[in-house]
This record gives sequence, C-alpha cells and structure tokens, in this order.
Amino acid sequence: MTEENTYLDPNHIQDLEKKYMDEIWKKIESEEFNYTLKNVSKKINENLDDWKIKFDMKNFFNIPFERICKYYLSKALSSQPWASPISSDLAFYSNNNDCILCIDAKTVNSKPGSNEGDVDDLIVSPNQVAIKSGPSDEDYNINDSGYSFEGIRFEGKIPSFDKNFEQGEKLPVLTYTIKCIYYSDLDNNVFYLKKLFLTNIPNPIVYEKNWPNEKKIDNLKTYKYITDFPDYKTSSKYKRILLTEFNENDKIKFIRKIGKQKNKTFYLDKKLKNPFPGLEDFNLAWTDVSRKNKPKGFEIPITAGTGRLIIRPDRKDSENNDWKGLLEKDLSSSS
Repeated sequence: MTEENTYLDPNHIQDLEKKYMDEIWKKIESEEFNYTLKNVSKKINENLDDWKIKFDMKNFFNIPFERICKYYLSKALSSQPWASPISSDLAFYSNNNDCILCIDAKTVNSKPGSNEGDVDDLIVSPNQVAIKSGPSDEDYNINDSGYSFEGIRFEGKIPSFDKNFEQGEKLPVLTYTIKCIYYSDLDNNVFYLKKLFLTNIPNPIVYEKNWPNEKKIDNLKTYKYITDFPDYKTSSKYKRILLTEFNENDKIKFIRKIGKQKNKTFYLDKKLKNPFPGLEDFNLAWTDVSRKNKPKGFEIPITAGTGRLIIRPDRKDSENNDWKGLLEKDLSSSS
C-alpha cells in the first residue's frame, strides 16, 4: 500500500479489503474462536429437547453465531463503533482508523427442505451492502414492444464511504460476510456444523475500476412491493389483483431469472407508469404472489428484499498480486 494513495483511491481500497480479509480470517482460524464455536455447538445439542418446547427454533443458530463473531472480531479489530443505523451485524471503525468495517454473520441450514439452496449462494439484504443494480439491457424495449421496464432494483443502502470518528477525512466502508453452514434436524435431535465461508463484497469504487460494466447481482430472492411503500399503499390502481380478475390483454408477458434454475413470469402493464421520481418513463410489471390465507393474485414488485450477489473470489492488489475474496474451511462440532 503506497503512501500517496488517498483513502478513496480504488487501489488503496482493494489493498485495505485484502488486509482485513486476512485479519478477519486470522480470527476465524484462531484457537479461541474455534473452541467457542465447538462449545456453543455442544451446548445446543445438550438443550435441543428443552429449547424446542420453549422457543421458535427457526434458524435458531443465527443468534449464537452472531454473538461469537461480535465478541472476537470487535475485540480484535475495532477502535470505535460506527453510528450508522444502516449496517451489517458488526459495524465499527478499524483499529488502525483506516476504514469502516461492516461484517455480517449468516447461518444456513443445509438440511433438504430448509434453506439448503442458499449454501453456495451469497444472499444479502440492502442494509448489508453498498452496491446497487440498474435495469438490464433486456429491460429496455420489452419484447420489441417499445415499452421499457425499470427492472426490480437492488438498492444497497450502506454508503461506500463515511467520515472518520472525529468527522475528519473520508474513510471507505468495507463489507464482509461470514457464513456458517450447519445441519439441523429437530425432529431427530440432530445438529452439527459443516462449513464456514468468509467473503469480501467489493466496495463500489473498486467495482467501478475492476468490473465497470459487469453485473453485481445474479438474481433476486425476495421482493418489496409497491404497496409496501406508504405513499402507494392505499392507491386502488396498485392494489393486489386476484387471479380470477387479472386481465392480460393490456399487458406484455416476459420472463426473468430468479434462481439458478428458476424463472418467473411478469406482465408489463401498458397503462401503468412507474410513480417513483426519475422513473416516470418506465412501465410497471405484475407478477403472481402467494400470500398466506389469501387467494392467488398478482402484485407489483419494485425493489429487492434480498438478492444473490455475484461473488468475486479472484482479486488483485495495487501491485497486481493475487489474493482471494472468498475463503472457506470445513467445520465439525468436535473440531
């Protein structure tokens, strides 16, 4: 890392991303981290019978794993807490005060029928990253109709930089995820750890330098709908349309990818424009939405609730040296 680099120079930022990838991984590999992980797993197995009666056990491992990460990583790497309410599970100024670290602790149950489809994917919410996505080329002039769709945007809400603790120079915000894969079958009182991943999500300034025209989001997992926004919640033209009342005659049918092997059908509404500022030239689109205790119907998705990122495992530092933006290790409850 060179002295003349500014804090927001992309080469400087990717050197920092490499530096803290190494620092975080050292803590994950440490004896105390793994000793705690092993004993938390043991404690869970000892209490499964009792906890199943007393608690909602859906994704029950996320809280203890987050606590482990917060304890060991903050203790080793932080100087001051970051005040922003929009952040990952851990958010603090680094111990060298050269960046702000946002680290999200994630857990995935690999048991078939749970959320095992997320094992190999990196699922994030807008509050956990800084990157954004826009319309794809195929969203313009849908099916050569002359109508355009703004797409369902993923709007990362974390800033790419913020001022230091004393409100002086601007520091880059670096984002990481630590994902722990486990297997849990509560019916048979089985719980054990399987794998751990550490991933760096490049800062938008680094993205702009290294991958300026490449996709950041592979596809979306969940949506936010137009009626989720207070200004449009009660408008009759945006309200849910029952399957039996949905008219396709004034709409244009098109398909979009929503998973590795899944597609979803949308219907561009020729009569309904996007009401959000700056997007008035785009038309809205409907898609079928299942709601608990409601008949089948169609709604209008606007933004992403969660998205599957394109992981960038092969990275370069400012001197063109290779480094890994994705690291992984096998786990076991007795390791």
